[in-house]
Amino acid sequence: MNNDQYIAPAAWSYAVPLLALVIMAWVSMLDINQTLFLLINNTSAAYPGDAFWAYTTILGDAAVSLSLPALFVGRNPRLLAMSFIAALIAIFLIHGMKWGLGVLRPAAVLAYDSIHIIGPVLKAKAFPSGHTAGAFVLAGLIGVSPLPVKLKVAVLIAAILVGWSRMAVGAHWPLDVLAGAALGWFSAVVAGMVMNKWNMMQGKSAQTALAGFFCLAAVWLILGHKTGYDAKPMQWLIGIVSLGTAITGFMKQQKQQKN
Repeated sequence: MNNDQYIAPAAWSYAVPLLALVIMAWVSMLDINQTLFLLINNTSAAYPGDAFWAYTTILGDAAVSLSLPALFVGRNPRLLAMSFIAALIAIFLIHGMKWGLGVLRPAAVLAYDSIHIIGPVLKAKAFPSGHTAGAFVLAGLIGVSPLPVKLKVAVLIAAILVGWSRMAVGAHWPLDVLAGAALGWFSAVVAGMVMNKWNMMQGKSAQTALAGFFCLAAVWLILGHKTGYDAKPMQWLIGIVSLGTAITGFMKQQKQQKN
């Protein structure tokens, strides 16, 4: 079996969402969701600073999450297809639950002067955290693929920081973040299972369409998408790197197909 056809064993793949669910159960049983949020939010306000959390939190923004898979164009057809499938699953799950449950955010529940807020003041549709889910979709895609362990660890740490940042900026409860992590990673695992069964969207036409889709997200990120946070240099850097990498990957792929 080729490396690009390999998916990690199911038992290991479910470790991250299961751990998130266990911690959710612990937080719920002890009824410490608000207490834990205030501890994390107030502690994070002191270190390492608002700019750090603003830059970190946009890594889970929808436009960023849809731009980063452009890095796989021309390099890993399977991961590119999995990214699209996982994104569809995550969007359906996250937004369905947000609208269906209607959980209020910290700014709508707690005294305003007790929260350190960075960026927009959000009050509705808290559960689950979409930013955290976006970050953990990518972490899951990398995690279940045959890529270097150091890369998997680095991306997982980045995803954890994104989740933490959602509490640091005052936008989400711990339960929101944990649910987002579980659903994001789970979406990646399901995408891998779908690819194992049907092995689809790896043909030339499908790959071109997927490349166009993710490149459009990168262009959207560069030309004016509003994340709500003062972190435009990071936003532009991600968009430019994603788009440039996709273009070079696509050109390389076309050249190889002609030879």
